[in-house]
Amino acid sequence: MNELNILSLFQSVAQQFISKLSESENGCHLFE
Repeated sequence: MNELNILSLFQSVAQQFISKLSESENGCHLFE
């Protein structure tokens, strides 16, 4: 894989993670 593919994959995962945090009323429990 080249760097662009890795960055694209990371961005996709990050967006999904942020989306899940946004859906949660209290995201703090995810870090405990």
